[in-house]
Amino acid sequence: MNNSKDRQFEQLIEKELSKLRGLAFRILRNAADTDDAIQEALFKAYKRFDSFKSQAELSSWVCRITINCSLDILRKRKREQDGLSEYHPESTTQDASPLWDAITDLPDPYSQAIIIGCLSGYNGEEAAKIIGITPNALYQRVFKAKEMLKNTLSMEKAQ
Repeated sequence: MNNSKDRQFEQLIEKELSKLRGLAFRILRNAADTDDAIQEALFKAYKRFDSFKSQAELSSWVCRITINCSLDILRKRKREQDGLSEYHPESTTQDASPLWDAITDLPDPYSQAIIIGCLSGYNGEEAAKIIGITPNALYQRVFKAKEMLKNTLSMEKAQ
């Protein structure tokens, strides 16, 4: 990577790191996992920096990578907890949340819409820009995601 791109990436990190950390923490709710997600996201972004297409804003692109890395860690954690519960069925995780599990189980476009559009603190236009869709499309995805969550949680409650 040339010096110009290195400087551009460093400036991005200086400007956006606290937002990225906040977003990852909202998803993961754990400082250690947040650090892992940020490290992985920045590594992936730096490695793929040459493939970045300037149609999207660089910060939005890195934000999407951060969200995907955070969701990957969350899903891995859930799989590990599910695997452990097979060996110790009497053990329960104190911080397990049926709503949060349902959000992370949504297809990516819908989980991203809920996390970025509703839980991240970004306004609708910023959230839509990060995801790379129009605000109207974001609102439609949020609506659909809420419907999916209601169905999932009502089925779990009935069991």
